[in-house]
Amino acid sequence: MVMNAACSVIFCSLLVSACSSTTAPSKLEPPPGTYRSAFTMLKGEGGFGGMSVTPKAIPEGTYTADISVRLVGLKANTTYLVQRAQEGIGGRPLGGDGICQRSLSLFPWSSSDAAAPTFQTVPLPNSGPLIMVTTAANGDGSLDFEFRTLMILAGTTNDVMFRLVDNDAAPTTELHSDCMTITAR
Repeated sequence: MVMNAACSVIFCSLLVSACSSTTAPSKLEPPPGTYRSAFTMLKGEGGFGGMSVTPKAIPEGTYTADISVRLVGLKANTTYLVQRAQEGIGGRPLGGDGICQRSLSLFPWSSSDAAAPTFQTVPLPNSGPLIMVTTAANGDGSLDFEFRTLMILAGTTNDVMFRLVDNDAAPTTELHSDCMTITAR
């Protein structure tokens, strides 16, 4: 029993030492989940981020997912809106081809097509408070939330790209996820 306690103390000490690095990370592994993506920084200061989307079945037969966002080393004490460019809705074609035309303002989501916002802050168009993540003094942030929408039925597959912005109208920091083709459960 004394040997097990000694081994546990040594293991814990090694684990703490291994996790207590003073060097800045060179990338961030997205959180665990069914669909995962690192964020790409399009505007703003350095740092890293990642997210995951894990669809789950619900009795209503509509889209529900657990979404996780992790940020490291971004601008300190800053609030970011979580936005999405969802495809496969409104009868528009190409909703599950893996390209994310809506986020890129390409057909069938271009300015010559019927008007629709490129990115919408979650949970829009649903009601409820806007989803945001705020970084701490060191620029790190974390958010886990459930997203539901009646617009997507279980079993359907569609493309979505997420972005984080510090200001919806004129962002000074903007991060994008990869285009993810997600199947609702």
